Amino acid sequence: MYLQLMKKMSSTDTPLGTLNMLQAKQKETQSPFIVLSGKQNTSIVKHKR
Repeated sequence: MYLQLMKKMSSTDTPLGTLNMLQAKQKETQSPFIVLSGKQNTSIVKHKR
C-alpha cells in the first residue's frame, strides 16, 4: 500500500497539489503571477505598460 501511494505522489508538487492549483489559476486569469493573500476575497492586479 505504501509503495502505491509513493507512485501516485508527484515529485514536483506538494501533497495538496499547490503547484497545479497555482498554474491553473494563472491560466484562468491569464496573468504571469498570482497574488497570495490571507483574505477570502481575491482580486486581479493588472500592471499598466
